[in-house]
Amino acid sequence: MYNPSPNFHEKLTLIFIVALVHFCALAQHSINIVPAPQQWNPTGSQIHFKAIHVKFPSDINNKEQLLLHRFKLELIDLEIPLVDAPGDSVLNLEFDTAYLNIKAQEDAYQIELGMNTAIKADSYTGLVHATRTLLQLFSQANQNGKLSACTIIDSPQYEKPILMIDMARKFFTVDELKNFIRIMAWVKMNEVHYILVIIPGEVTVYTAWKAKNIPNSQQKMAIIAGKIL
Repeated sequence: MYNPSPNFHEKLTLIFIVALVHFCALAQHSINIVPAPQQWNPTGSQIHFKAIHVKFPSDINNKEQLLLHRFKLELIDLEIPLVDAPGDSVLNLEFDTAYLNIKAQEDAYQIELGMNTAIKADSYTGLVHATRTLLQLFSQANQNGKLSACTIIDSPQYEKPILMIDMARKFFTVDELKNFIRIMAWVKMNEVHYILVIIPGEVTVYTAWKAKNIPNSQQKMAIIAGKIL
């Protein structure tokens, strides 16, 4: 019967420790955001908070107000306490809606994540994407109130983030389609194409819908195209 030597166990333990350190190092160089941001620069410090305060300019337009008020409701859905003023253990989110240039690509946003978090965007769409990133981050922190301080700079990598659903070959209920839309909003997708009819040798009928960058999928969507090919 084979009996491993003590050196074998020591080497195995050492390999395990090295592998653990390696994977921990990799984890420090990644962030759980979908899609992954193009730039993520951690500061190495941790944020500990018990509530969030959301601040934005009072003179923003109706569309921006709708977005940021819904963002606050989505934070409440994540069971994160909201407060009306800064305070101890309160993470402050301050939105800048001046739409200043951030990077070469369009619809970019920047998040300086800390106890006093600054959010900037170069367009309304960029602002929407910033709120989606924040929601994904806070969904991971709602149990312990901890996040890694960092700077995130991102913009869409694709001109049209589209999901196609083939309803001609697979039936989906209305509730299932609503869930698809919720997931799409969560990961910054805003256009869905439905394949409705497929007849061999004949035309394919489809329709395209766009969410108009509205993050709350319960809101009625607007038809932007419908055609027969």
